[in-house]
Amino acid sequence: MNTLYLAWWQPDHRWWPVGRLSREGSDYVFTYTQGARSAEEAGFRPLSSFPDFDQVYVSTQLFPMFQNRLPPQSRPDYEDFIEWLDLERGEADPLVMLARSGGQRETDMFEVFPIPERSAEGRYRSTFLDVHALLSAAGEQAEVRVQRVNPPPTPAQFRVLCSLDSPWPEGFRPLASPDFEALHSFAPAGRS
Repeated sequence: MNTLYLAWWQPDHRWWPVGRLSREGSDYVFTYTQGARSAEEAGFRPLSSFPDFDQVYVSTQLFPMFQNRLPPQSRPDYEDFIEWLDLERGEADPLVMLARSGGQRETDMFEVFPIPERSAEGRYRSTFLDVHALLSAAGEQAEVRVQRVNPPPTPAQFRVLCSLDSPWPEGFRPLASPDFEALHSFAPAGRS
């Protein structure tokens, strides 16, 4: 997994994909999407950590905006968090952890989600804690299974880990709306 989208939610349950985080080699790259421009009418403004809609941000470290959505490894319940996500310690890739957890915080209106990818078997598979993801699981052939139940005292948002398995329709292009298009592209040094 190398790409996540940042969604901005409003209390009326409208949301926009406002940014895209990707891993390009050893770099993390953040760029705003067209959805950020669409969300301006609803009050969205550039984030303080990414103050310019027209800039592509590159770092060898995960940006604090995203790192702060994961518990630090020094936190006593870090191992529990990895277990709640049904990951092995060696699998604890920050983008996978963000994709599975949704990266939600009580203090803001943001969430992250992965770009759907077609598997070698021609299917779409996803593992998630956020039951809202079920709302986007369209189609009669979609199968949702409870992969793991994390009993109390696990926080409520981490209690049920689900997996989705669905056929990938011929010609399907996920996230094809213009709102998902990056405002600017990233060209690593040495490439054009």
